[in-house]
Amino acid sequence: MSSAEARASDPPRSPEQVWFFTQYYHQLKGLCYAPAGGLLLLGVLGGLLVRPQILIYGAPLGAFALLVLTSPWVWYMHRRYESTYGRVRNREGPGSPLGTPNVFSAWIFVPLLTGSFCWIALITFYIPQHTPLGDNHFLVFFPGWLLIVASLPAPLPRLRWTYATTGALLFLAPLLPLITTNMVLVQAVNYGLLGAVLLGVGLYNHRLLVSTLGPIHDTREVSADE
Repeated sequence: MSSAEARASDPPRSPEQVWFFTQYYHQLKGLCYAPAGGLLLLGVLGGLLVRPQILIYGAPLGAFALLVLTSPWVWYMHRRYESTYGRVRNREGPGSPLGTPNVFSAWIFVPLLTGSFCWIALITFYIPQHTPLGDNHFLVFFPGWLLIVASLPAPLPRLRWTYATTGALLFLAPLLPLITTNMVLVQAVNYGLLGAVLLGVGLYNHRLLVSTLGPIHDTREVSADE
């Protein structure tokens, strides 16, 4: 039985699942960013072994450099995903047949946005003024906030717990300078955790996408079939 026939025999997805996979399709392309997370984690561990002090100012520069250096890989994997699953464009309107789960009501969105602004003010103004470390944890804080937001409309409890837990870890990690003045430890925990989360969530999302839509085809097989 082919993968297409196997997927056709699966039970129908709920509207929440269809909406989630459509809305977060690009974020679920886990192999696009998982290698960058693995390289960042290895770089942090290598820095601890070779020259720990370089992590104080080198960790954020290294994380940004990895984003640039891995961009060709991101483009390549993006094409691989598209060649297998096609393109998904989020153009839902008020009358969309997919519907939109009502998770971003004012009672949820306003406290979440207010808390995010307070957190940004805390790590942007308070921590740099009261600790030896300046504000360089935006790359850690922002993915955590995105994971927490993605956990709200997740259609399955295990997805909600996975995204919320990893997002909370990245959300809380920038507060470490309030507990310790060991800046090497602060940078190692923040950027090591960022690399581990990118790697782990990337592989998890890829597995989730593959288990739902089927395996990624080899580009040679696709061209041969065509």
